[in-house]
Amino acid sequence: MPVTQHRIPLSAAARRTNLTSQGLLKILRRTGCAIRDDGRWYVDPSIVEQIAMARRVLGIARSR
Repeated sequence: MPVTQHRIPLSAAARRTNLTSQGLLKILRRTGCAIRDDGRWYVDPSIVEQIAMARRVLGIARSR
């Protein structure tokens, strides 16, 4: 899936954070970080990294 203008598609971002797409979207909507463009959801790469790091620090990251 291509990265569009420094944005990552939701499904690719979910894989990077070890979350489901629905779980990640729920977090993004609550924090106001979800980007909707042309009917699709995207995430800023810096937000993806922050979520992944927070999950690692809290010890709640799913193992692969």
